[in-house]
Amino acid sequence: MERKSHIDAFGAIALIAFALNLAFNQVVIKVTNGGFNPVFSAGLRSLGAIVVLVIWMKMRGVSFAFPRAAWGAAVLSGILFTFEFTCLFVALDTTTVSRASVIFYSMPVWLTIAVNFLLPDERLTSTKIIGLMLAMLGIAVALGNRSGGHVSWMTSLTLVPMVVDAVAPVPVLAAGGFVDGRGLAAALALGAEGILLGTRFLASDESP
Repeated sequence: MERKSHIDAFGAIALIAFALNLAFNQVVIKVTNGGFNPVFSAGLRSLGAIVVLVIWMKMRGVSFAFPRAAWGAAVLSGILFTFEFTCLFVALDTTTVSRASVIFYSMPVWLTIAVNFLLPDERLTSTKIIGLMLAMLGIAVALGNRSGGHVSWMTSLTLVPMVVDAVAPVPVLAAGGFVDGRGLAAALALGAEGILLGTRFLASDESP
């Protein structure tokens, strides 16, 4: 396979499409977790994936055999993958999709840092470092546990100023419990640059 040091238009479109697919996938997981145990759902989806993979391999004539020396790495990869998806399904069962996604998609940052030490051809450059900073620190969103009408010990009134002080001078958007202009004024008084609204729009006339 030809090595490319820069992403082209097709690669960018493919990555965006893949990210959209993962985003929709997590919403589906959140919905189905309402009727199934999250670990059971993860196992059921994996079984379905095995069926699809076997059909694809049969159609392409791909052999199921692989070297004996690869068994150890294959089993280890399977265990790590199982652990990852179990954690993801449980996380989506106990919190919101938006909060789980913010944490889950910080993975490329840790991966980029790891390959800097593990792969000699993937060293961190100044451009990559700036990109990582823009991706993770461009804006901080204080996602209070009261988003969507949930109740928690940590309210937005205490969370927002804590986040503002912790990440200053990075701009902060407050989310969770803000539904009108008075909430916006309160968020601005707490130090936020603005608010995020989501569940509130369900009560609008335009909402189906």
